Amino acid sequence: MQNVIKRFIVARKTLALTQAEMAASLGFKQSYISNIEKGRNEVTSNIIIALYKLYSISPDWLITGEGEMKAKHTSRTSIPLPEDAMLPNTNLAIPTVPAALPSHGNDVWIESLQTTIRSQQTTILLQEKMIKILEDELIRCKNTKSEAQ
Repeated sequence: MQNVIKRFIVARKTLALTQAEMAASLGFKQSYISNIEKGRNEVTSNIIIALYKLYSISPDWLITGEGEMKAKHTSRTSIPLPEDAMLPNTNLAIPTVPAALPSHGNDVWIESLQTTIRSQQTTILLQEKMIKILEDELIRCKNTKSEAQ
């Protein structure tokens, strides 16, 4: 697991992203990325998939260290996608509704909501793409099984 964390850090730094920037692009709080890098949180399948989709970080490289860090989207990864790859991200930085919002805070609140909406939309798009990849892989596996029989 430590090697995955080290490669996660290398990927973030190679992309020249701060923890906050990476967190925002993945729909997390900065502290979640910090905790990954400290070994307190895991590099989940959702994060691996998002890094591949957003930044072309090879899942093979991230998990095993084999191959190049940057993946080619036209080729398939040799590592099968985990069963929970389509589960929604439960660690999203979702703002809470304040009991009383001061009038001068409305713009901040609106911006926070807009950021959360964009993050959720990105998550949905990634999940739709993941479903397509998994469906294609299922068809390929079924065809391979039929050919073997």
